Amino acid sequence: MLNVFVFAEMSLSILYSIAFYIVFGRLHRPKGRWKKLAAYILIFFVYPIAKASWLVIGDNFSNILGILLLLLLGLLCRRDGDRTLPVISAFYMSAMLVMISLTLYFYAFMLPSTFTFLHVFNLAFYTVEFIEAILCVVWAVFYYFVSRKMTANVPFSFSLLIILMPFAAVVIGLVAASNTNHLLQDDGRTMESDLFLYGGLFCTLILIFNMCAYYLYVRLSVAHESMRFAQELSSTPPVWTAEDGLLPLFIEKYQITPREHQVIEILLLGKTDKEIAIELELAVSTVHAHLKRVYKKTGAAGRFALASLVRGS
Repeated sequence: MLNVFVFAEMSLSILYSIAFYIVFGRLHRPKGRWKKLAAYILIFFVYPIAKASWLVIGDNFSNILGILLLLLLGLLCRRDGDRTLPVISAFYMSAMLVMISLTLYFYAFMLPSTFTFLHVFNLAFYTVEFIEAILCVVWAVFYYFVSRKMTANVPFSFSLLIILMPFAAVVIGLVAASNTNHLLQDDGRTMESDLFLYGGLFCTLILIFNMCAYYLYVRLSVAHESMRFAQELSSTPPVWTAEDGLLPLFIEKYQITPREHQVIEILLLGKTDKEIAIELELAVSTVHAHLKRVYKKTGAAGRFALASLVRGS
């Protein structure tokens, strides 16, 4: 039984580490050797630390500790041109973890037999845990592909809403747990199992609505940035010509590194990402990383917006 427990906990730790790595290792790459080392160690140990606190102290403290550990990850991933989004991602991920856990809580309590899942070595308990971890990975993949299009100009109002979401989720969870406890009889059976079904469906709708709203927000923000650039380009003098390349003023203003400078110069000649990678002898993923940093520094929504910005047209 102990071997099964160790295997299950290791598997859960790996799944959560994959989700944390997608957000904080791929989307927000920490800069600096020591920050990278600390971030990668923390990525793997967030779940074990939170689980140990759950076993020793209780569920509420483990949730708070998990939020604090993710916030520390976000702080480690802050860098020039990307100082706000990692912290927002930490709070947002905390909120979604709480909401996913709450959703599965309602579904698990629909049937009287599922109350045995509270025993730590019970198979039903780990079934719910694995579903929760897999959903966390799915959300992380969604967040990665949507958020990598986000520019650095995030409105404060949106940031505030994302930061408040974990606290709202915790409050919802505590109220739901308090109310559902009144629905339980002394023999461990539920008086109104339909209420748990409605609670689970309601939380599922919240999750789906939140993800759709975030996706639409990113699309609208990118479109807004493109329109803003289009309005400013008419009065913006060109900072790049085929003969002279980028002006030093542009490089200094946006703190463009030498390698990013090379990538921009080749991009402005109409080359694709693959052609840039071949010419500079880099991996295509490395070119994508350089371009992502350039977009964040300049606020450009993409390669065409960047080209219009420097050409002044």
